[in-house]
Amino acid sequence: MTGRKHIHLSESGSVSEADAEKLLKDSWELLEQICASQLSPSVRKSIVEIVRNYVNETHEEYNSPLEEKVLNHIEALQNAAKSFKDVFKDVYSGGATSRAARILVNTELKILAPGGPDLPAIGSALSKLQAACRRAATVLKHTPGFVVGDAWARMVRRLTQLFKTEDLPTGASHDGSSRFVNFLDALQKGLPKHLRRHTGIDKSSLAKAIHRARRLGSGDARTFVMDNEADAGADSEIFTNAIRS
Repeated sequence: MTGRKHIHLSESGSVSEADAEKLLKDSWELLEQICASQLSPSVRKSIVEIVRNYVNETHEEYNSPLEEKVLNHIEALQNAAKSFKDVFKDVYSGGATSRAARILVNTELKILAPGGPDLPAIGSALSKLQAACRRAATVLKHTPGFVVGDAWARMVRRLTQLFKTEDLPTGASHDGSSRFVNFLDALQKGLPKHLRRHTGIDKSSLAKAIHRARRLGSGDARTFVMDNEADAGADSEIFTNAIRS
């Protein structure tokens, strides 16, 4: 199944390092028990940063528009420009009646917008608007986006890399019994419900999701989809309040 591509926005989430630390403050003892190792301050800090990035990137997923909807708006602008341009052709192809209309409208334009564009300039701008719409659509189609769940997959890969670097367990057996699987399960239980993925009684689904996330590279981002794509579109204020509550 192919996910629906979302568009990256320049604005990022507003969850700070302190917010992320708050999410994990009651989980450290259990996480260390699962790892069978005391986590150093630097490892804890790295985990907090990974979780913070995950929360903020998920915030973007929840609030970024779908590519198809952006393209629909661009197409609407292009069609409107074409329709308006067709009207211009009619106005300039008539006789005395259309000439009188042009003179009257241009006169009022000079009164309403002194130094502004006249009808010929507007007609030229409409052609440029159509071209701009075509170019924008092409750029958008060739711009990498993401689908809901990419942030979770990146979190898994970042945790995996951190654990490898720190010589912590990274195994993810398909029966869900591995320490890394249990670590991620416990980690997610400290997060708000809308940030949890593949959690439940049966940890085998979480293990399988970990394997999928690890297989994914940046080039696969458009074809990766998570279980609850339909959750996209949550209000950003509700999202942030949920993190901080």
